[in-house]
Amino acid sequence: MKITMVLLFLLGLGGTMSCGQSGKSFPETQPESKEFQLPTVPVTITVPEERPDYLAKNYWLHFDFSDTAYIHMPKVTEQAFVNYIDVLKLTDKERAYGYISSMMKAAEKDSLVFHYFAGLAEKYLYDPNSPFQNEQLYIPVLETLVNSKLTGDADCIRFEALLTLAQKNQPGSVATNFTYTLADGRKRQLHNFRSPYLLLFLNDIDCENCKQTMKELAESDVINGLINKHTLAILSLYTQNDTESWNKKLSNMPDNWVNAYDEKLQISNEELYDLKAMPTLYLLDRE
Repeated sequence: MKITMVLLFLLGLGGTMSCGQSGKSFPETQPESKEFQLPTVPVTITVPEERPDYLAKNYWLHFDFSDTAYIHMPKVTEQAFVNYIDVLKLTDKERAYGYISSMMKAAEKDSLVFHYFAGLAEKYLYDPNSPFQNEQLYIPVLETLVNSKLTGDADCIRFEALLTLAQKNQPGSVATNFTYTLADGRKRQLHNFRSPYLLLFLNDIDCENCKQTMKELAESDVINGLINKHTLAILSLYTQNDTESWNKKLSNMPDNWVNAYDEKLQISNEELYDLKAMPTLYLLDRE
């Protein structure tokens, strides 16, 4: 229903939006009498890519950010925010950053509403379990939170830390270098890898998701084909401190991977990479 409504609107049907997202349950606290009203895309905008951009820019045009009643209406407000993320994905990346930043600044009309939208942004854009997780869209939200007078000192410290972490190792940037240790004690650096592509697989040997991901990668004909052609290398890096257990399980790891561990726990202690979810994977090129 969510996708259908957005697509129908972009085709020019317009209307209001108040139905729940398929597969989600929202608390039934009280009857809801409000609806979220989408802006009307002018019929003169006929270029396909310009229609979602207009919608993203003007999405909150009819929304009253000073009305605290909306924070008790997840079927209206939370659903609207989820659909907004889908609309932002259809527009230019840089403009999308500006649009969501403008939304957060508009929410500063009321402290409760502002913090409510901050919570929605963290829930859907930062939580690793969210199907909408998008750190790049969350960065402008964090920038607004850090600079807002409505953010308390303790929260500001937390948001500054999250912002610093989120800004690291973004697509298109050079991945942070680090030293890793092989089973025989030899030490190597990430930036010394000369493979055309490198899959950095940050993991914990006791993590069930890590084990499943390792199994799927190891059994992939596509992955193994690329490794055999020397197009791709995989660096599996154990990021925790139980190296004795890691050594015992080394024989279970694919022998056509580079299997190593972070001896000084540099990645986690210095927060070189965001390890909010395990495993965490980065695809890197030669540079």
